[in-house]
Amino acid sequence: MKKSLFISFFFICSICHASNLEFSQVIVIDGSVAFSQTVPTGKVWKIESATGAAGAAWVRIYINNLVAILYGTIGSNTSGAGAVSYMPVWLPSGTGIANWGNANCGLLSIIEYNIVP
Repeated sequence: MKKSLFISFFFICSICHASNLEFSQVIVIDGSVAFSQTVPTGKVWKIESATGAAGAAWVRIYINNLVAILYGTIGSNTSGAGAVSYMPVWLPSGTGIANWGNANCGLLSIIEYNIVP
């Protein structure tokens, strides 16, 4: 949670100098296979949602090589009751996200924005 707040704070500070965001595209990443991507220069990504693999109690990816839990359940409950979501997650330009074969991740839904001065 602290890492999510730090990333969000960093993002807000990095664009608060008279920049605007303009919608670019929606990106869907299949997290059930290994992937590694970097937010392009001049862009910002907002992870809106993540689905877990069947029966998964949590969804995790790596943001700049640090583990980030996007969604999880409290205890061993996988029915959705007691679920905690840490989204949306804002990612500034140059931020790397990856999933090195983590079977708990399903699909990631990301909105990409252009940074317009």
